[in-house]
Amino acid sequence: MGCRVAVGVALLRRALVSKVLQHFPDRYEDEIEELRVKFHQTSRDEEMKLGIAARQRSRYLRFARPPQEKQLIAARKQTMKEKKLARLFTEILVSSLLLTLLLIMVSCELSLLSTSCELMLQPLHLMPVL
Repeated sequence: MGCRVAVGVALLRRALVSKVLQHFPDRYEDEIEELRVKFHQTSRDEEMKLGIAARQRSRYLRFARPPQEKQLIAARKQTMKEKKLARLFTEILVSSLLLTLLLIMVSCELSLLSTSCELMLQPLHLMPVL
């Protein structure tokens, strides 16, 4: 019995407080709108649009379901293909880079070898042939 009375009093107080807090005379509405414009806040129409958009999104999310198993399998296969292609591309790139580096090193070595051979053979050219 005492619990019912307490709940009734609480509900009555809540109703009275909400009526007092929600009461805005018409003369203040213009001032509130001016303050909103002054401080670049959204107007009531924009607030309504934002509220409607939020409500539509929540409704969409409430009825949205996870994708079907077939779609998940197809997406998994696609990502595996993409990963394999990326791995193949990096392997080809690294291999070609190493091959290019090796060719540069060999060509430099050959050019140095040829110049050093020429320098070594140069005194032999100066000697008379018997």
